[in-house]
Amino acid sequence: MLRRAVLSLVLCGAMRAGIALADAPPQLIEWICGLESSQAEAIRCQLQQAVPGQFADATYERVDARQIRREFLRPDAARNVTRLVREAPERYADEIWWIPLHRAPTDLALVQELARSVMCGSDRACRVLFVGAVGRVATLHRQR
Repeated sequence: MLRRAVLSLVLCGAMRAGIALADAPPQLIEWICGLESSQAEAIRCQLQQAVPGQFADATYERVDARQIRREFLRPDAARNVTRLVREAPERYADEIWWIPLHRAPTDLALVQELARSVMCGSDRACRVLFVGAVGRVATLHRQR
């Protein structure tokens, strides 16, 4: 009987610990985004720093755009790039992400909002550092 009680306590403790771990906030993911060119035809985004699991797959293969679209538009999941990176960092974290613009922007605040929306959506553990021009993105990455 004592053995059963101890086993029950251990299982109960393990379940509580599992619940506590499941409720832990996800790691913060930060993106650096900027306008691609002087014509500003796209926003370019890449991770500020590596995320756990990013380099797990030593045989890197370029991800097919159709696969990305299927994963991104999955009906039961949040539609943002950070979710893709969290779910499969070995596949998506090394990518440079492009958000097309159909004309040169006149309001950079709206461009920043678009970048945040696509990269983070409503994920509270996600941030976008918008640097304006992409040349600045490369400079920031070399400084790390």
